[in-house]
Amino acid sequence: MDNKKMDILVVDDDQDFASNLADRLIAEGANVKTANSAAEAMQTLQDYPFDVVLLDLGLPDVSGMELIGRILCIDATLAIIIVTGRNDLETAVSVIKKGAYDFIVKPIHFEELWIKIVNATQSRQARQTIATFEKEMSVSYGFDQFIYKSQAMHDTVEHLRQLAESDATVLVTGESGVGKELAARALHYNGPRRLKPFVTVSCAAVPETLIENELFGHERGAFTDAFERQMGRFEFANTGTIFLDEIGDLSPMIQTKLLRVLQERSFTRIGGLKEIKVDVRVIAATNKDLQAEVAANIFRADLFYRLSVLPITIPPLRDRPEDILLLAQHFLEFYSQKTGKPFHDFSKEARDMLASYSWPGNVRELQNAIERAVVFGIPPSIAARDITLGPLRQAVHEHAASAGALAPLRAVEASHIAEVLTQCGWNISQAAHMLGIGRDTLYRKIRQYGIVQKKT
Repeated sequence: MDNKKMDILVVDDDQDFASNLADRLIAEGANVKTANSAAEAMQTLQDYPFDVVLLDLGLPDVSGMELIGRILCIDATLAIIIVTGRNDLETAVSVIKKGAYDFIVKPIHFEELWIKIVNATQSRQARQTIATFEKEMSVSYGFDQFIYKSQAMHDTVEHLRQLAESDATVLVTGESGVGKELAARALHYNGPRRLKPFVTVSCAAVPETLIENELFGHERGAFTDAFERQMGRFEFANTGTIFLDEIGDLSPMIQTKLLRVLQERSFTRIGGLKEIKVDVRVIAATNKDLQAEVAANIFRADLFYRLSVLPITIPPLRDRPEDILLLAQHFLEFYSQKTGKPFHDFSKEARDMLASYSWPGNVRELQNAIERAVVFGIPPSIAARDITLGPLRQAVHEHAASAGALAPLRAVEASHIAEVLTQCGWNISQAAHMLGIGRDTLYRKIRQYGIVQKKT
């Protein structure tokens, strides 16, 4: 630690004691000021930043006990060490409850005091780091990050605000690309667990044979190549939040195991016997109609009801057309700044094209379309020719033209996805970006259509 960066305020009505202590602290390399009353201390704190306050309880104008609260109102991360002649447990408990970091009894041993000061400064730095992180997360995932002016989205965001303070399980539903993960992160980072882990599991992206291990981990020797114990995502999320994306893709066996975790808040690793308790908030998301899946005996009814304690649906973009151009302008400004290309607006034809399109890929498809337009367009305005919409729709027409008749949509989609994957060398992220869909959705469609990579 660099002692020269340590700023200390000594508050004591005994001027000789305060002066002598200041001299010792200065000799250690600290920056020190003194105050002999509560009023002088408060004025000094208003004028200068400090890391640590050494506070006497017996001040002439205001008791040190009362002054603790006033000091923390100025800076809640300030470390206050009480320097007192009272050597009793009641006083010690009282000052800690008021918010003091520690206390020391007069006559002091300087070495002991110095250790407390160093520890207090490190604690303050940790609290400042946490406060900065909390502020950054509230900015990155605050509810003002949702761009909208529609009443439908306004109601959704207000619903999310109400759910954030709860600790109950939330089921977020909506089509691919509407922003379900953004909603989940907003719930976590604006709730009581915001400083705890946020762990994401893409249930669609993990193969069925590996999902149990991904969620719950395994013990050493549980299976071939299990050379070491491995923690699962639920353990990593302990005290925080686990986000189970595309939960409708879980197999019946994993649904059963997940139901037990939700009921008991415990599980066993693969190959293990020990019950592992976890304190986790569960947020799940799906683009499927789980009630229809329940009716078709694909999804467990008891798990559905456990998940949908607090259900919320993110409306598709086509149901809130007044948000399209607002979002488009937001993405235009973002990618213009990112690429250094000075775009300012859209041509009338481009705006009409954006506003009239149904956006089956929702906000994600719109975002990808604007990014492509910025890359290929010429400033200062995005023209209609710069915007590419509906790659699948174009593929349908091309397939029909070559075949002489309209083919089933599933066949066209499978063929188009396979072609894009081949062009991208099976780079899933790049292919998903070109298709205007999420990675999870692409993984699901690859499995659904049985698409395999051709050997070259």
